[in-house]
Amino acid sequence: MFSLPWITAIAFSAIAHISAEELGKTRLCYVFKPLTTVLITAFFCWHVENWSVVSYLVLAALLLSLCGDIFLMLPSDKFLPGLTSFLLAHLVYVGVFSLLITDFSITVFPFLAFLYATILLFKLWPSLGEMRIAVMLYSSVIMLMLMAAIQLWVGASNLSSLLVLVGAMSFAFSDSIIAIKRFIGAKAWHEPVLLATYYVAQLLIAVGMLLQVNLP
Repeated sequence: MFSLPWITAIAFSAIAHISAEELGKTRLCYVFKPLTTVLITAFFCWHVENWSVVSYLVLAALLLSLCGDIFLMLPSDKFLPGLTSFLLAHLVYVGVFSLLITDFSITVFPFLAFLYATILLFKLWPSLGEMRIAVMLYSSVIMLMLMAAIQLWVGASNLSSLLVLVGAMSFAFSDSIIAIKRFIGAKAWHEPVLLATYYVAQLLIAVGMLLQVNLP
């Protein structure tokens, strides 16, 4: 279903960005960071066979993520606009996943998502300062996105929902590293791991949604 050249191009761009970050090649970062998200967005659009509300919402989430990428890579501190862009992207994903939930079952998994968000917020709290409300709001939306993905998987239990769930988990983990890096302190492994998990998250969600929207 998905052509190898697309996946190869996305992987190359992502690896190029991660390598450029590690080598301190700022100009290359300006190219490959947005390019990777553009390629994932183009990959999604190219493979959509049945455009619907879900398809357009996924496209909107990817474009909002692209805006977030651009804000966060600018030399001036655009953390708040970047945070807002990704907040809106997560809200759109919450809406998309919720639209696809067909069976609601109470399980322990959403509680684990809530516990994860609570522990992370507790760890960050002393360092947040005036960003406390913004980070609390963002953490709540991440939790909702993850819980919606869990519920989608619990109800459907198919490959599409599994890819979405793993993608949502990777997204939450990537955002967690961004928060820790900014408010607690950066470590050498933070940047490559957060970028790798972010790109994996977007690609897995895109593929999972394609499997869903292209159903006959």
